[in-house]
Amino acid sequence: MTAQSTVLAVRLRQAQWLLDDLAFDVGADRLDAAHIAEAATVLAGLGALLTSVHTTICGEAPGEDPADLNTEAVSGWRR
Repeated sequence: MTAQSTVLAVRLRQAQWLLDDLAFDVGADRLDAAHIAEAATVLAGLGALLTSVHTTICGEAPGEDPADLNTEAVSGWRR
């Protein structure tokens, strides 16, 4: 495992745990601005890391605009 893949694996797990906790808090109606801000920051950093890894692998930045992802596109995703 390369250093970059190790960092990616750790960051993906951290984001997974954060999102699991966030989903639980949302379901329990305990969501607050701090949780949202933390998730936004972590996900933005993860997005930048994923873009960097993609660029390393493919030699170019990914072409898809994140704004193109809508509810219909993500509704098919499974855990």
